[in-house]
Amino acid sequence: MEAVRQPRGDDEVQANRPLLCEAMEANPTLFVRENTVEAQGLAFEQVLDDSGPPHLSRRSSWGSAEADRLIPGGWHNPQPNR
Repeated sequence: MEAVRQPRGDDEVQANRPLLCEAMEANPTLFVRENTVEAQGLAFEQVLDDSGPPHLSRRSSWGSAEADRLIPGGWHNPQPNR
C-alpha cells in the first residue's frame, strides 16, 4: 500500500488548526483518555445487557406502561387540563 499525499488548501489548514492545537494540548474538555472511554463503554454494556426486550408504545403517547412503573408514584402527564 502506498500513501499519497494530496496538497491541502490554506482554508482547510486554517479550519483544522484550532482542533489540532487543542489535541496537542490534550484539552480535557474536548478529548477524553482511552481508559475513560473504556469505562463508559463497560457501564453502558451492563445497562444494555440487563435491559431485556424493548417495550412498545403507541405513537404520540408518553411511552409504555412499563415506563410508568420505573418512576415511584408513576409518571405525571404534563398536558394541560382541557
